[in-house]
Amino acid sequence: MIARGIALLVLAWVFVLVWFVSNAGIDYIEMLVALAGSIAFIGGLFVSGVMGLISRRGSLLLCAGLLALLTAATTIFGSAQSPTNPLFLLRFALSLPALADRVPTAAGSAAVQDSQWVGLFHVTRIERLNGEIRFITGMCGVVDQCGLVFRPAPPSLARGKERLRPLSGNWYHLYDVF
Repeated sequence: MIARGIALLVLAWVFVLVWFVSNAGIDYIEMLVALAGSIAFIGGLFVSGVMGLISRRGSLLLCAGLLALLTAATTIFGSAQSPTNPLFLLRFALSLPALADRVPTAAGSAAVQDSQWVGLFHVTRIERLNGEIRFITGMCGVVDQCGLVFRPAPPSLARGKERLRPLSGNWYHLYDVF
């Protein structure tokens, strides 16, 4: 019974880590939560294995899995929010139909400030800028913002400190440095 409860808690934490890792960007607070939470879970799993509440082998496997996800989150946070992350690409692919449905309606408005769900992404703001539609998913890094951009034509020149990296068709990953 205790082992099942521990397994459910670990599974819930894995979902939280996958959520952080698969977003368009990881912000500083999310990284701190992922780090502190994972250290607490790894410590708890280790103690549970030593005390015999769960098997030592299970404890080591769960610790290794959490450590792998934490390493992925740290790597993505430290590598300027790479859009090559396979979990992000999967989340994007699953959200593409919903994002594509929002492009025509967003094209007619200046900016939508209401946060909303578009596919599997929580979009904090939708902006129209020079013919492109920006779905800002939130902060990434310390003060930067990340999101998804739909552009009818490929970008010709980089503007300022923003980075647009191609995802699929007319879709790009946005990393906008403050």
